[in-house]
Amino acid sequence: MKRIEGIVVEGNRIGRTLGIPTANIALAADNTTPNGVYAAEVTLNGVAYPAVVNVGCKPTIDNRAKRGAEVHIIGFEGDLYGRQLCVTLGDFLRSEQRFDSLEELQAQIQQDIELVKTDLHRLLNQIWKLLPMRENKENWQKQKVPINRQEKIRKNQYIRRTQCNSPKQEK
Repeated sequence: MKRIEGIVVEGNRIGRTLGIPTANIALAADNTTPNGVYAAEVTLNGVAYPAVVNVGCKPTIDNRAKRGAEVHIIGFEGDLYGRQLCVTLGDFLRSEQRFDSLEELQAQIQQDIELVKTDLHRLLNQIWKLLPMRENKENWQKQKVPINRQEKIRKNQYIRRTQCNSPKQEK
């Protein structure tokens, strides 16, 4: 599992105005986490909370923003500014994208939150594990047409499985 750690810094407080407060974490320059939205878990004061995390540059808000992580902790209310936060990323939910309005962004984030709250992403991954392999990794990577969320999740799982299960090369 990939982890993101950092100090919670001040943001634009736009998430709070949308009713979806986020803890902003600046990412180190060498952070290789792919941009996108992830299901995650954050532990605070010994309690594990589900979370939705956007890793990227906030294209709807400011296309020139530095890369960072915005963490919405489901079920947590409180001030995290200046605190060290450790976020364990889970399943990749979708690519980061630019929305035409804050209302569209808010609606999509609410869908992401509901997906994580209902654990639907875990169910989809379990279903994917039961399906026979349809295509090889190269075909998935060459695919240029838009794919829906379930296929993105399956693609992510397939690539992770093939990377983990590939035979080690002898030296």
